[in-house]
Amino acid sequence: MTLAQILHKHGISDTACAQAVGVTKMTVGNWRRDRAKPTGVNLLRLATFIVAYEPAVTMEELAGVKPKPLPTEAEVFRNMADPEVR
Repeated sequence: MTLAQILHKHGISDTACAQAVGVTKMTVGNWRRDRAKPTGVNLLRLATFIVAYEPAVTMEELAGVKPKPLPTEAEVFRNMADPEVR
């Protein structure tokens, strides 16, 4: 679920979100429109605010990062045996 979807679903304005996170309304608007991504402390603050409305949302979703799949058991053992990986 995107930030725009969450804000719309719960009727949260950019201004209300900005005040809760401690950024400008313009910053939230840029996040919502995918013109910028929240990072660092702002990402943590945003996630803390949003989780009250959408407990299942992840920081990766809010940051627009696609989660990497976990490695297979074979990949783990292959990496353990390869000294270049360490």
